[in-house]
Amino acid sequence: MFSNCFSVLWHHQSRITLSLILRTGLIRPIFYERRADCARSAPNARGDNSVRTIILIVSLGVLLWAGSASAEKQKQYSLKVSIHRDVQPRMTKAEVESLLRRASNVLSRCNVRLRLDGKIQTFDSAPKDINNSTDLEAVHRVPAHIKVVQTISSCIGQPPFAGCSFRPNTNFPKTMIVTRNPPLVDDERPLLWAHEFGHTKGLFHRIDDELALMTPCPLKLFNKNLTKDECTCLLKGPKGCPIPEPTQQASCPTQP
Repeated sequence: MFSNCFSVLWHHQSRITLSLILRTGLIRPIFYERRADCARSAPNARGDNSVRTIILIVSLGVLLWAGSASAEKQKQYSLKVSIHRDVQPRMTKAEVESLLRRASNVLSRCNVRLRLDGKIQTFDSAPKDINNSTDLEAVHRVPAHIKVVQTISSCIGQPPFAGCSFRPNTNFPKTMIVTRNPPLVDDERPLLWAHEFGHTKGLFHRIDDELALMTPCPLKLFNKNLTKDECTCLLKGPKGCPIPEPTQQASCPTQP
């Protein structure tokens, strides 16, 4: 107990001052107490009418922790998309925006959103069918974040591939390369885009969770799990990613 005449925050001529400081998600109410009147009423108090200020800082950070993810500022990525000129059937802007929107739904647990940046571009400076590492690097060099090709038969693992963000030339950043008609049902295609985007932000395949988005196995509708560290990578990119590169690439376990 501070005093048997503890009053609630009087400061300067009995005016109540309440300051709410919002810093990094924490709300801290600050209170002031005037004790001059208490000094007069206490039997052994000195009558110097001095003002004693008590500052109480109540941190609600722990209580707000559960909602901190939603309170954080959303990370939005504006992505340029380029489609090979000869890819068939043609991909419309509405289709691309739908895939980015649905991929964003998968990544929303990490507060990440993907959106189309400007108009969809076309390219013919690299092949529409990736058959070797030279083709793969050529497509990576196309100036866009996402490249759409017809087929991919050269990447890491066993072909054919629905997408590939692996880059033979490690001196340059990874980019997303996806096929026009992956062997996936419609609702699985956004998972592919979210998965390949994850690779560009420093995520690797893992087999510790069969529900993981970053599985090396063929993607299914239930592959949506992301860890806290994976979310950090998605928000901060490869330079801020706490996940070390594995010494050996994970591969899909063979079925008995």
